[in-house]
Amino acid sequence: MEKMQSAPVVFIQYLAAMAVLLNTPYYTDWTDALDPENADKKRYTKICGILVNSHYSAGEYTSVVGVGVNATNASPTTSLNALAAHFLGNKTAPITLEKLLARILTTFEELHTRFLRTGFDKTFEDMYYSDWLHMHQVVTLEEEGGAKARIKGITRDYGLLLAEELGWDDRPTGRIWQLQSDSNSFDFLRGLVRRKV
Repeated sequence: MEKMQSAPVVFIQYLAAMAVLLNTPYYTDWTDALDPENADKKRYTKICGILVNSHYSAGEYTSVVGVGVNATNASPTTSLNALAAHFLGNKTAPITLEKLLARILTTFEELHTRFLRTGFDKTFEDMYYSDWLHMHQVVTLEEEGGAKARIKGITRDYGLLLAEELGWDDRPTGRIWQLQSDSNSFDFLRGLVRRKV
């Protein structure tokens, strides 16, 4: 239980995301993870999902981490292989599921071991933000009567989204919310519940 003070279980989902991204072959060669069918529109396409189920018993957490990565099936959105083919042409071999899985699991284990020692420290925070698509994204807070807010990051204690309210002409009002995703929704930026700071 004392580990959970410096290394809360909520961050397991972020470690999984970093493990996937760090092991997505050729990622650094792509300017953006764009949908190759609509590259001129700069539209991002989701090709990975993460779900963590944790259970607490006898002073210990047991977590099951589920990661789905569309590596090979280009329908209905796109896949890692389709992106690699689009951005790199024939410079690379197709991604194999076995190698991708081995890389992700090895990296996740390394990140988790370090996380248990250091918690979600500045190094982890910087690593996470370096590839985070939601930084500075403007969202609508449904629980706040449709107020607009700009995402400013995540809290290092419980991994909640930090959102700064925007007023007239998208100027900050000074009001900050800590938001957690609705547990019944897989849509990252809809159905948010507020916790006022």
